[in-house]
Amino acid sequence: PPLESPPPTIPLETLRRQRRGMHPNVAKREGSPERRPERGVFSFLDAREKEWIRAAPGFARRAFAGMIDGALLCFVVFVVTALRGVLFRVDAFENHQTVISTLQPFASLFFVILFLCYHTVMVGKWGESVGGRLLGLEIVRAQGEHPSWGTAFLRTFAFLAIGGMTVGIPLFLGRILIGSDSVIRFFSAYTFPFLLVTLLFNPAFLWSLLDLKRQGLHDKIAKTFVIRSAA
Repeated sequence: PPLESPPPTIPLETLRRQRRGMHPNVAKREGSPERRPERGVFSFLDAREKEWIRAAPGFARRAFAGMIDGALLCFVVFVVTALRGVLFRVDAFENHQTVISTLQPFASLFFVILFLCYHTVMVGKWGESVGGRLLGLEIVRAQGEHPSWGTAFLRTFAFLAIGGMTVGIPLFLGRILIGSDSVIRFFSAYTFPFLLVTLLFNPAFLWSLLDLKRQGLHDKIAKTFVIRSAA
């Protein structure tokens, strides 16, 4: 079973006031409408957990943020791979086998390394990626602080490891059942769309659809939460 993250130890409203530079004891506005009594799973949670769950972004918003980050990384990989092809004088139309044997593995490996470095730096330093910044998302720990560099690395590595196993097994079976040449040709022809689809359909990310706290498997491993940024 997935690792259970500890419940948040700070009220979300307090965290947001701290983000704005306000004192955490500022009183809430009076006259707010009372919420109806909650039933089911929510009735077993304390007020802090309910507040954090309500602050979790929807799946679509996280998916769009991931697509923005993925498209940005794919663009960088495409440019670097094209420059490498020019430097080595690889003609994609005349020497297709050279493209398969050199550029495609380079593009895949470079994407993985760039993805790991990008998310480790962005989350470890600012608590958000470019896509998260544009769509108002940030990543925090249970105590409300942004993840450390080590936590950011663990979270990103777990995401890649789970996605790698998900992609690796079908590719391995495809090479056995269909043939290695056919699988490699297909992957080389659709490398960048394949990488984007892999990011979106990574089980680590899809798990957030089923989790009450909207945590992915990589969030549970790193004990992080994705929330909507304070306005």
